Amino acid sequence: MIGSPLLDVANLSVTFGSGPAAVRAAVGVSFTLEAGRTLCLVGESGSGKSVTALAVMGLHGKGAHVAADRLALAGESLTGVSPARLAAIRGREISMIFQNPMSSLNPAFTIGYQIAEAIRLHEAVDKAAARRRALDMLEHVRIPDARRHLDSYPHALSGGMRQRAMVAMALACRPKILIADEPTTALDVTVQAQILDLIETLQREFATAVLLITHDLGVVAEMADEVAVMYAGRIVEKGPAAALFDAPAHPYTEGLLAAVPDHRSARKERLSEIPGNVPVVNREIPGCAFAPRCARARPVCAERSPRLEAIAAGRASACLRRAEIEAERAGHVLPCREDRHA
Repeated sequence: MIGSPLLDVANLSVTFGSGPAAVRAAVGVSFTLEAGRTLCLVGESGSGKSVTALAVMGLHGKGAHVAADRLALAGESLTGVSPARLAAIRGREISMIFQNPMSSLNPAFTIGYQIAEAIRLHEAVDKAAARRRALDMLEHVRIPDARRHLDSYPHALSGGMRQRAMVAMALACRPKILIADEPTTALDVTVQAQILDLIETLQREFATAVLLITHDLGVVAEMADEVAVMYAGRIVEKGPAAALFDAPAHPYTEGLLAAVPDHRSARKERLSEIPGNVPVVNREIPGCAFAPRCARARPVCAERSPRLEAIAAGRASACLRRAEIEAERAGHVLPCREDRHA
């Protein structure tokens, strides 16, 4: 369909278990991703970011129940497709870089064999051609002495080189979408920057859309076109990255931004923090899930569940006190909602 998004997710929910003990890991998640663009899913551990990505890939496991009003890749529905069709889509149309390359790469096979195997799984090429393609991809991701490392086993590579090999494998079949789940976890700062620069460069070269999962707002500022902030399995704010950084419209987003260290300042100040932890959603929360941790919360926040509502072109927020936040930012003071209705 002309003008349709490359990835279209509407009202996606993921539940583990059943009955009173069921955990609602993702609730009503909706977003779109355009070709060549980068969308970042942001939030603390336990917010539902990785679960959402695994559900999109169909890798959520047998213990999960996934439901969605719409889950489509380039107009093709991914819900209810056969396992064979889903296997054909994964790697060819949509690929994923996982958090830990050491557990994602098979220690029993060489790097070259694993990349070539991914290529041969989706394309009708012989072993020699697949091996040449694997070498070409290792050179693309700037692994030094790529020809020698083609026959190296994962344990022989550094963490940064293993992550580069994962990028090479994920992009070997030129997928339309690359999902990167915390791709720089456990890497030092210099290698992190190199991996992110590599993903950005290959994205431009292959015109790949990127769904980047991270809790690092520095990475978001560097990579994102759009941002979706997740909390307790729900998207609480989304919009263009520049607008969200300039004027966050949800207290949780404000808290995440306030916790980022200011490296430009010469003063060493204690970092801001959000008290408490992300709740495990194993029951219906009557009000705002963030209310117990929110400095802006009022009694109404524990009583009414906020909906994600449009606030401007391409922007949305789920906060009952959004009007007060905007008024405060503009230099005005409004009474809180319960005061105005008293």
